[in-house]
Amino acid sequence: MSDRSPDLGIAIELANAAGVIVRGHFRRLELVERKGPGDVVTEVDFLAEALILDGIRARFPSDRIVAEESGNHPSRFAPGDPAHGERTWFVDPLDGTVNYAHGIPFFSVSIGLVVDGRPALGVVLDPIAIELFTAVADGPAELNGRPICASTDILPADLLVSSDEAPRGRLLGSAALELCYVAAARLDAFSQEGHLSNWDVAAAGLIAERAGASLASVPDGPWFELDRAPGSFGLIAASPAYRQRDA
Repeated sequence: MSDRSPDLGIAIELANAAGVIVRGHFRRLELVERKGPGDVVTEVDFLAEALILDGIRARFPSDRIVAEESGNHPSRFAPGDPAHGERTWFVDPLDGTVNYAHGIPFFSVSIGLVVDGRPALGVVLDPIAIELFTAVADGPAELNGRPICASTDILPADLLVSSDEAPRGRLLGSAALELCYVAAARLDAFSQEGHLSNWDVAAAGLIAERAGASLASVPDGPWFELDRAPGSFGLIAASPAYRQRDA
């Protein structure tokens, strides 16, 4: 059992509670606002985020939080304080808001914990399918408590990839959930050239990695870096089957 299991239990509890809010308002929205081209926010984003942040603060008042809607909430500890490792929670209360606002049932709640600059746990909930993807840094990726692994043996012609690569690429609309689909062998790879933020990938990237996928930032580099600017990077996650396509 991981020594981070208490943290994981709390993250699961908060994701499930936020999922109740998200599920309860689905196709019943009263407020949708534009944040930018192709980017919207709903009252549900704020409600779910507030619930998660309140829950983290109640249990870990000194932890740093970075959330999609409300931004950076600094730690109360000075950097390098030997009494407390640097812990940062990355929260996306509704990844796939455009899908959500259009009544398309493909979106997720994402909560990740990074300790000393490295992803330590990830929780991603599909509140419609009621599928909970989880991982810790020293354990397996799981779906509803059962281990999962990325695809390992498939004909190249049958590979299924979610990508924004022109001219025929198509993303499904929730990077966190798509990465979990790579972990569960529902997709063989995920590739997005840019516009990602750490709250999109901190949890789901760890889940995909612990399921056996290889990840890298686009154009090239480590898949996770602690203080990257929001919307500043892309990501590719490839299953063993996808990596073997040219072998």
